Amino acid sequence: MIVILCIDDNNGMMFNHRRQSKDRILLEDVIAYSKENRLYLNEYSYKLFSGMGTENIIVDPEFLDRAGTGEYCFVEDRSLLSYEQKIEKLIIYKWNRRYPADLYLDISLGEPWKIADTKEFKGYSHEKITKEIYIK
Repeated sequence: MIVILCIDDNNGMMFNHRRQSKDRILLEDVIAYSKENRLYLNEYSYKLFSGMGTENIIVDPEFLDRAGTGEYCFVEDRSLLSYEQKIEKLIIYKWNRRYPADLYLDISLGEPWKIADTKEFKGYSHEKITKEIYIK
């Protein structure tokens, strides 16, 4: 499975059961990148993509268990540590800001992960968003 997520400078993902931020250009990038395969997510995350013409999205409360090899999962509100063996690639969008957080990315980006690609782009509401792709 290929996990897509957004983090702040401290690897924070959420605060008080809410996403830290959102950006329309980032969502368009996620859609374009994952369009060739299924994109799994939960109901909470689906609200972000609703109305964006995404026919490859599958909404499932057990999305991390359902996704198979080569399939994408957009993750905002889940721990990933217990799924690390199943994850073949991480696509991480960095806000390049610090936000309050109480849920953090719980996978270390050291060994066995290696950064394969980095790209910076201007978001709709963020001056700079960094997209990093990690592989094992």
